[in-house]
Amino acid sequence: MIATIPENGLEGKVCQHLSLGLLQDVLPVSQIEELLETYQMWEQREKKLNMVAMVYWLIGLHLYPHLSQRAVYAKLVSGQRALRDDVAQSIPVKSAFSYRREQLGSDFMEELFATVARRQRGQLLGGAAGRELVQEADAWMTDQGIHNPVRWSAMYAPGFP
Repeated sequence: MIATIPENGLEGKVCQHLSLGLLQDVLPVSQIEELLETYQMWEQREKKLNMVAMVYWLIGLHLYPHLSQRAVYAKLVSGQRALRDDVAQSIPVKSAFSYRREQLGSDFMEELFATVARRQRGQLLGGAAGRELVQEADAWMTDQGIHNPVRWSAMYAPGFP
């Protein structure tokens, strides 16, 4: 007999059960939720694709640039396939990604990426000026709840010392 979702204790939408392993260690869901609260980016009505899922999906697009939008999302929820039988039907259509991306806006992600760029620039410059850029970037990322700014920066801008 196939167990239903409530019997497995997995109530709610698939987007509420993303599993990203190491990425969630570097940037925990609670920290994304705090940032979304800071930028007042919560959706009024949660659909198949919530804002937390959108942030991880945007990060996933950078980690898997060779995959389509839907394939990246499928990869993010792939761990749920063993537990749920509704995962395939819960992968949003392309227009849903566009709609939610527009709702999320760019300020949130721009600030995050700009800080990583400043940090990496500081590492390239070296000296007192470089150290100051690195310290400022690390302080901002720490304030945003990023536990390890070094790993976060290496993930988004690899190849720097």
